[in-house]
Amino acid sequence: MNPEILRAWAVRRICLGVDAGGRTIRVVRALRWGPWRFWAPLELPAAVQAAGALRGAPAVAAGLSPRECLARWIEVPLADRGKARRVLPSLLDVDLPFPLETCEWGVAAMERTTPRTCRGLAVAARREDLIRRIDDLKSAGFDPDILDSEALALWTQSRQEWGTATDWRIVALAGDDRLTCAVGRGAAWVAAYSTLQPQGGALVNWLKSVIPVPNESVEWIWCGPGLREPGGMGACRPALEALFPGRSREVDRPEYFLARAYAFRALAPEALPCNLRSGVLTAERHLRRHARRWMQLWMAVGGVALLLVALNLQWRYEMDRANERLQRQITAEASALAGHSLTREKGVEVRVAERAVLARGPAGLSFERALAPPILAALKTLLDLAAAQSIQIEEVTLDGSAVSIIGSGSDWETCERWGRKVEEAGYRSRLERRDAAPVGRVGFQLKPGGG
Repeated sequence: MNPEILRAWAVRRICLGVDAGGRTIRVVRALRWGPWRFWAPLELPAAVQAAGALRGAPAVAAGLSPRECLARWIEVPLADRGKARRVLPSLLDVDLPFPLETCEWGVAAMERTTPRTCRGLAVAARREDLIRRIDDLKSAGFDPDILDSEALALWTQSRQEWGTATDWRIVALAGDDRLTCAVGRGAAWVAAYSTLQPQGGALVNWLKSVIPVPNESVEWIWCGPGLREPGGMGACRPALEALFPGRSREVDRPEYFLARAYAFRALAPEALPCNLRSGVLTAERHLRRHARRWMQLWMAVGGVALLLVALNLQWRYEMDRANERLQRQITAEASALAGHSLTREKGVEVRVAERAVLARGPAGLSFERALAPPILAALKTLLDLAAAQSIQIEEVTLDGSAVSIIGSGSDWETCERWGRKVEEAGYRSRLERRDAAPVGRVGFQLKPGGG
């Protein structure tokens, strides 16, 4: 099995999803364990206690509605996605109804539309709206790590629970105080709209501007706590479905759909990821975790550096010991040759030993000759080698282990073969061709020294 799949299956993460956009706060506890996903609703006191006990990342995820958080596709006239991402803030600043400097923003997706253009899904929210939502959540007992886009969360969770749409899909959230519609086609998110008065004509006009009419292939997915409330936001459902007829579905436990969407997106941010709690608004828990990771990295780097220093010191110590052993050996042998201790003459032992050997050279010559191999035995060895190769020797000069021979052979290859035999017998020499030789033979001279 693929190791990547095994590692993914071994991951067990927990996150709380908090839907605080209405009059009531709804919380779910979501668990992702490899490819499996589980969730369960929590009462508010238990949820606050669980949020304080969670230590993983992310621990709490919430979001903002389309009235507070803008999500919009922006065309960029560049083919390279990296360059398009760098240029997108300038285009977003022009498209926003408020200055980009007052916002936190991000890019949820960047895709190629034509060979020469890209489009990016930009998400932005005013910093004051983000601060207000963070303060509201903190007053309720939650400190969110992630502030997501409600529109993107609705769309991705609908794909998670109901698969990819065949054509147009509208995910309608009937909240306590608002109706939010996230529209997409196939796998692509298109746009979103949120209103406090769904019976008015603004929502209908917006839907007509996004989805061509007449259209009978729209898929409706309904969710939200106001879906079954008499006179609630779900009361406009029949009129909207009559305007855009098609298949209509209702999710399981619709009041917790948005909360679990926030949680599962935080646990698996593969599609259209978004976190507007960034920059100066980054959660303290996340900053501490980030600082801890940097500390661990620097500690690892410091440990490796200390290990390298220790290895270098050990290497220097072993080299110094080896040098000392070699120095003692040289001093001992030089002292033996010189006849007296050279311990105090460090660095000049070899020179002193050479002078001592040269000084007693004539006096010890008779002993060297006595210990050297007999000259007649050496001569017999050379003559035997010559006879074995049909070599005729004219002149031989022997001086210890040095030999000089003048002679001839039947051919040059025979002479070379005999020269190698002489070297194997312990006489370092080099063979040179010689012009003077009897008729039909090749002359040579074997001189002392290798080469």
